[in-house]
Amino acid sequence: MSSCAFDFSVRNSDLYTHVGGYARTQADFIVFFQYLNHEDYIAYLPYGPEVEPSEENQGVFLEEISESLRSFLPKHCIALRYDLNWESHWCKTDDFDEEGRWIGLPKKEFQEIKLNYGTCCHNLPCFS
Repeated sequence: MSSCAFDFSVRNSDLYTHVGGYARTQADFIVFFQYLNHEDYIAYLPYGPEVEPSEENQGVFLEEISESLRSFLPKHCIALRYDLNWESHWCKTDDFDEEGRWIGLPKKEFQEIKLNYGTCCHNLPCFS
């Protein structure tokens, strides 16, 4: 398995709702390459990127990071896997019944619609 580290900078107004100005956040992440056979592999970003955008901007942020990585990845990368340490979209007050029990995840299709809202390509899958 090989790896590569990346630094990035993003305007706070692109990350967070109700933020203006030109201030930026600088962060980094590491990508591991897990080969599946002699040619194909998956790029894996454990616990990263650490930056957690506002919920409304998360899909666009992940799409931008993914597209930015495209030119750095060798030809046979078949997928990017993000294991994000972000707050779940599905643990809000409305996601629990009257007794306080979690009602569970919505259907995968609804999770993907929420994550892909505002993205250009609508290619971010959800895995439960």
